[in-house]
Amino acid sequence: MVPGIEDQQPSGLTYELQMAIEDADEDEIRGKIVFKDLDEECGDLDCVREEMRRSTFCLCPGGDYEGWSLRLYHAITAGCIPVIFADQAELPFAELIDYSKFSVKILEKDAADFPRILGEMKEERVRSKRHSLKQIADRFSWQYLEDDPKAKGGPPQWKPSSALDSLLQVLHLKLRYMRNSPYNFWLKADA
Repeated sequence: MVPGIEDQQPSGLTYELQMAIEDADEDEIRGKIVFKDLDEECGDLDCVREEMRRSTFCLCPGGDYEGWSLRLYHAITAGCIPVIFADQAELPFAELIDYSKFSVKILEKDAADFPRILGEMKEERVRSKRHSLKQIADRFSWQYLEDDPKAKGGPPQWKPSSALDSLLQVLHLKLRYMRNSPYNFWLKADA
């Protein structure tokens, strides 16, 4: 069983994932698939992230934020390939990045079959997703300042492609859309 996705009700997505894990071959998923919330076994976020870093896949069932949850951020920043189970999710920064390059999306109706789906993934594809994940991980990091290696003791510099930078880019795209939208009545002078 993978702690963190227990569901006491015999229905729902997390219950299906729990049953799929219990039915899967232990050797097939051990060390490859993980999702842990903060619980008694681990205790803190550092422990959870360490386990995520050691794993290949991190389960990311839908959450409260437009169909995704902070599990997605934690998986990406830990370098663990997110396995997204959220059919209607509008993923963060989707305007800027291609999720298919670094994650796996499984339809909720196929959730019970996820161990087989992930088990059949070719190692070359897994390596490619991990490589892409490393390239975009900074887009999900909220550390937006970094020390300038050229200026010793100088002020920190803006870190391009941080989560804050991604957010600003998405807002800029929305602003451009709104300027060309028929719903810009507040910009027009009263007649």
